Amino acid sequence: MSVKEAKEYGLIDGVIMNPLKALQPLAPTADSNE
Repeated sequence: MSVKEAKEYGLIDGVIMNPLKALQPLAPTADSNE
């Protein structure tokens, strides 16, 4: 798997696991809630 593919899978997984964080990438407080 290339680095680009790994990043793409990581982004997809991030959207599935934490859609609110994905929709609010500029809100660092989304991370501290976990």
